[in-house]
Amino acid sequence: MEKLKNAFEEAIYKLNPNVQTPVCFKDYYKNLVSQIANTGSVFRAVQANQTVAADALGGAREQIVGVSSDEELTNMIMYQNAYNASSRYINVVSEMLDHILSTLGR
Repeated sequence: MEKLKNAFEEAIYKLNPNVQTPVCFKDYYKNLVSQIANTGSVFRAVQANQTVAADALGGAREQIVGVSSDEELTNMIMYQNAYNASSRYINVVSEMLDHILSTLGR
């Protein structure tokens, strides 16, 4: 039991090669959890910064391209309707002229 107690209280463990101070098992565990939490916090901040940068780049690309898919689709539908209306108008005028010529041609 004494050996087990000494193994937990003896300051012989080093967390990583960059930390030269030996610590006991309890402090080693505490430092390990702290280091993992700090690393997670740093990675979360890096991820947030990368997301902001990606969104900014996407916005800048859209500004340069300058094409909105929704706006282009709206314009396409509007021009298609205008083309259909013009086509019907020309057909009506053609039928009227055909009717006038056939009636006067007799």
